[in-house]
Amino acid sequence: MIRVATYKDIPMVCGLMKMLHDESPYREYPLPIDRKFKPLLMSLINSGNGLVLVDDPVTGFFMGSIEPLCQIYSVKFATNVFFYPCANADKMVLAFVEWAKNNNALIRVSANTAKESDAYLMSGL
Repeated sequence: MIRVATYKDIPMVCGLMKMLHDESPYREYPLPIDRKFKPLLMSLINSGNGLVLVDDPVTGFFMGSIEPLCQIYSVKFATNVFFYPCANADKMVLAFVEWAKNNNALIRVSANTAKESDAYLMSGL
């Protein structure tokens, strides 16, 4: 089962983000969980322009926001997208895509880890 994350999920999502970072091409760079990632996560939980999904119990997450493409277009694009795949990864990807499309956002997919690529492929993107 997937659901929208709450504040009580923040410690688990931060732990999963650390694991994701350790598998990514960016692992050589410091990951400022408390200074940067946690505030971003909290802002997305509070924002109408963001969505954070988790499975229950929390073994994976998908988060992202949508922002205006530029001032002359009404279309938005997905940004700040991170996810740690789990058994429900394909459902999380599709739920985020559906939410973004309902908010007039464009979706273009790229991935940094093999797990992310597999989840996108399973979802049909």
